[in-house]
Amino acid sequence: MILIITVIILVITIILIPVIIITTRKHGKKGGRKKDNDTKVEKIPTDEYRFVMDNGLNLRYGEILALAGDIYGTDKPICDGETEKEKEDRFIDAFNTLNKSDGTENAWSRKFGESSKEVPDILKQINIEIDGIKDYLNKGKDPSVFYEKSGNDFDVVYNQDTGGGTKVIPKKIKGVQILDLLKKGRYMQLATLNWDHFVQNGGAWSAYTTGHNIAKRIASKAATRDDLELAYKYNAFASHFLSDYFASGHLRTPRKALHYGHPHPENMKLSDKILYKINPISSSTLGDLMSRLMHDEDNKKGLWVKTRDGCNQFKTFGDGHYANNENRESREQQRKVLQESILEVWKSFIGEKIYDGGDTIWNMLPDPGSVDKDKRNHPAMFQLDNGLITKRKKGDKRTVVIVQTETILEFEVGSNKVSTVVLDNEKMFYPYVH
Repeated sequence: MILIITVIILVITIILIPVIIITTRKHGKKGGRKKDNDTKVEKIPTDEYRFVMDNGLNLRYGEILALAGDIYGTDKPICDGETEKEKEDRFIDAFNTLNKSDGTENAWSRKFGESSKEVPDILKQINIEIDGIKDYLNKGKDPSVFYEKSGNDFDVVYNQDTGGGTKVIPKKIKGVQILDLLKKGRYMQLATLNWDHFVQNGGAWSAYTTGHNIAKRIASKAATRDDLELAYKYNAFASHFLSDYFASGHLRTPRKALHYGHPHPENMKLSDKILYKINPISSSTLGDLMSRLMHDEDNKKGLWVKTRDGCNQFKTFGDGHYANNENRESREQQRKVLQESILEVWKSFIGEKIYDGGDTIWNMLPDPGSVDKDKRNHPAMFQLDNGLITKRKKGDKRTVVIVQTETILEFEVGSNKVSTVVLDNEKMFYPYVH
């Protein structure tokens, strides 16, 4: 089985330090806030403040953000909820896979292990990763070189730390190492259904706003410091999906459409529909690898983007290339966005009502629509065109593809000619995509 693996935005914990506002107000009992003249407000850098989770873990804002979604979550994407209530239930369920270890957390996630036991080992690995980034930065080298030399080492360890195995099945496609483990942990399995992390079709925005709105609602009613801290913890978890907007490989990859092999899953062939319904994780194959290759290419080459309000333009990179000097403008814009998100929670608290920031955050984000308009960017490997998945060809031509479990159907628009590519040999795949 081929799985798409995403690299956690771990470097956010050392490069981005937005200010989180913590009140020292002496709150009254539940139902009201005590007003006194000794109220003091402190602005504390997020790397200096630790939140106590329900399971006893002491985590910084950036650590909650880094662990969210990629390592802790459920097998039900937040953005797939059919109603706002269902999305909120899914978000809270995902959050509690990190927050709780008492048997009440999501059963699917718990079968891999308890966060209270896993996180200490995961944080040790994160610190190794951070030390490697710092070392390369101090030497004037790009951290992307550090990641290239590390290969899949971090993915293997994170998979092991979340209930998986470490034995890698050696698979290479023209020099590209495909990570496949005999036993998939939570980390590997979450990567298979991770369109909450991708901008295409609103997945990342839906996942973020769902958690952000919960955080603002809790803050607006907070009667104790613990209530306010809970709001911040929810917002930290939600902000992982907001951060995904600044990973170039997450901007235009049609992740969900490629996973299902069709932009409209309801129109898939019957055998694939049955297979996905029985086990949506184990049935994904070619489409996930297609996503992985496009994701990695866009992260490495970077993409020129404009913010939605048109006020800023910069080139953004992702994952292993995130900490490179060439990505500094994107990181600064990301810092501003994360700070604004924190402030909206704070304003909900001090105003005692849900703060409506309008389109402030939305307008600060990279506009995916600006990417393909900029001629400096390379053509998208895959994209959605008028409801169809298309693949780039030489020149400006594109062909339509429908990805099935083991085959790819490819045809030209306006033509009855359909070519079928049966990819039972993975060595055939890489040259096909490129």
